[in-house]
Amino acid sequence: MVVEQQPEFTGGLEARKKLFFQNLITPKPVPNMKIIGKVFISFVVNTDGSLQDVALLKSLLYAYDQEALRVVNLMPA
Repeated sequence: MVVEQQPEFTGGLEARKKLFFQNLITPKPVPNMKIIGKVFISFVVNTDGSLQDVALLKSLLYAYDQEALRVVNLMPA
């Protein structure tokens, strides 16, 4: 499916980054374990701006995955 207009976060990329940095709580790492990586999440933006089908695509560690999902679900329409 192709959309005519891609959704954009209100306030743009900088506002989205600000939302993430203000709300993200980095889980405490496992002692003596260097954790480097990314969590990938997908979602669908509805015509009203709400999110649906939020899903984990690439996992890092359970605590990091859950925190990333939590913050994505905080995004306003």
